[in-house]
Amino acid sequence: MTASSGSIGQRRKYCRPFARARREIEVVAYDPESDPETYRRLADRPLTDDGISVIFGCSSSAQRKAVLPAIERRNGLLWYPSLYEGFEYSPNVIYTGVSPNQTSFPLAEYLVRNHGRRVLMAGSDYIYPRESNRIMRDLVESYGGKIVDEVYVPMAAGTAVAAVRLLLARSRHSPRRRGPKPTDRVVLTARRSLPIYP
Repeated sequence: MTASSGSIGQRRKYCRPFARARREIEVVAYDPESDPETYRRLADRPLTDDGISVIFGCSSSAQRKAVLPAIERRNGLLWYPSLYEGFEYSPNVIYTGVSPNQTSFPLAEYLVRNHGRRVLMAGSDYIYPRESNRIMRDLVESYGGKIVDEVYVPMAAGTAVAAVRLLLARSRHSPRRRGPKPTDRVVLTARRSLPIYP
């Protein structure tokens, strides 16, 4: 809908004052190389040296937590666009990514009801997968399911691919091994999209 009564028309109506102001947005970018410690070291620079009050960025929970003290100390605003595990609130952060109530709640019920009660959870070894799996464990168990194991692998995608392939191979070919059965479902909260099937 593009009429003034439609949703796009309403957005245009609210954006007009900003468009009339003709203020340019200047992009200032730093490359913290996905390292939380580098994020921590660079966090104060835009808020002090560059005179910036709004930051768009951070792609993981560890990075967000690394910059949060500087953001709060300087009363800045962080727009965090990635997955958000919950259990944190700051008036200085706008959490725009999905949270477990939008993903884990429906997934747990679907898995247990449609694919079996035994679930193995695997993920990258950092905050989001661990917190997400903590929620998923409670949800799966509340639907009568059982968590057979949790596996966390380093953030390097190659290592994660190898670990997941190993788990899948064990579950298919070893009748007397500890770990998942062929009917187990893997909940993967790995940070990157993993090409786990050959």
